[in-house]
Amino acid sequence: MVKSEIEIEDKYLRSIGLIVVSFSALESAVSEWINSLLLTEGQLGEIVTAEMSFRAKVTLASSLCRYKFKDSKRLEKLDKLLRRLQQAECMRNDVVHSYWGFSTGEIRARRSKKTAKIKTGLRFHFQEMTVDELNEIADFIGNVVYDVVLFEGHMYDGEPWFETG
Repeated sequence: MVKSEIEIEDKYLRSIGLIVVSFSALESAVSEWINSLLLTEGQLGEIVTAEMSFRAKVTLASSLCRYKFKDSKRLEKLDKLLRRLQQAECMRNDVVHSYWGFSTGEIRARRSKKTAKIKTGLRFHFQEMTVDELNEIADFIGNVVYDVVLFEGHMYDGEPWFETG
């Protein structure tokens, strides 16, 4: 399939690309967070995280935080961040792992996805989205990047953290 055969406008492709790039920044931020939790210098943290999935990185960061920090307020903030990380991953997956085309009626992109789960069997999912809605997902993911960096920066000093969402 060549670009001219894809039935979606460039502005939608740009927004989807922005989501992909934002999530890549998030994954990198989580890797850096792990490196700081390991208190390593050089490339050790990169070696540890290089082949890990995003979910595995989040799990490792959570486990390291819970091992190092026992303060209930800090762990409560960690749990909020972990929920936002999971939400960002779900949003990104919904966008990236869907087939995209135009919907009928208003100018909106339509994503479709098939799932087959043990409890529900085969299901078809459809969602119409505007460029603004796609950009909101990219913005959300970008805000989570900021939250990870803030959390990492305040892990050791006990200052207030995380009031963006």
